Amino acid sequence: MQFIRSFHAHFLREKAPRLLFILTAAFFLASLLFIAFSVGRFGESIILHFDHMSGIDLFGTPASVWGVWALGFAIAAVNTASAEYFFDRDRVIAYIFLAGNFLIGILLFLAVAVVASVN
Repeated sequence: MQFIRSFHAHFLREKAPRLLFILTAAFFLASLLFIAFSVGRFGESIILHFDHMSGIDLFGTPASVWGVWALGFAIAAVNTASAEYFFDRDRVIAYIFLAGNFLIGILLFLAVAVVASVN
């Protein structure tokens, strides 16, 4: 309960953390919706990784795409908790954690979009 109070006091009252948090949440929500609407089109085996040198080198199941999203969400949750912890001690570090979340959100959305478009 203390975390929720301090989270509200820190992130929702100041402009920069609130903006980073909202943008990150938007990217995570967009990637979640993208997976939810795309996973029905996937077959049993989907392409998770390919490159121009060796071609397709990693296959997975549709559950693997959900796992990628869950891993990104877990990393973002740890970063958010770390940012909340450091907010009163050193705001620069807290902003770095929140900016990292924003980049993770963008990369997660791009990864989900590429996997969905390839399959």
